[in-house]
Amino acid sequence: MKLGLLACLAVAAAFGSGAPREPDLKSASQRQGHIVVRFSLGSLAAGQVVAAKSPRRSAVGALTTGVVLRARLPHRGPSVARRWRSRQALPAGVYFVQVSGVDSGGVTDCPPHQVGCGQSWSNVRRVTVPAKRARPPGRASVYSRSQIRA
Repeated sequence: MKLGLLACLAVAAAFGSGAPREPDLKSASQRQGHIVVRFSLGSLAAGQVVAAKSPRRSAVGALTTGVVLRARLPHRGPSVARRWRSRQALPAGVYFVQVSGVDSGGVTDCPPHQVGCGQSWSNVRRVTVPAKRARPPGRASVYSRSQIRA
């Protein structure tokens, strides 16, 4: 009996591990403080992107502690890979980023009005926004009064 159960678990693990995880956060980076993510949703509809100061997740896998950015992902047609950039720049620091997708394909077992029902969360990626460096001396544009009047 135990041997049969172990064999079933081994087969399930072998076949289950090859399936792609949905959604999949392929990369997360920053450009001038703006969070930039590349992700795929598979068969899921676009959900949201979250950036938090803590990697702590809830029971459903969502980042919940120290959330500093929460934005809706644009609803587009199906595609293999997507890219998104935040509108607001974040201050210097370390952030943990995650995206979600929503199962919009049918019946869910959620009670009515449950927040986040049918939502699946991706893996979490770490992003570091560096402190802005001051310009080196002599690099700023300096004009004399005669140049400004001309």
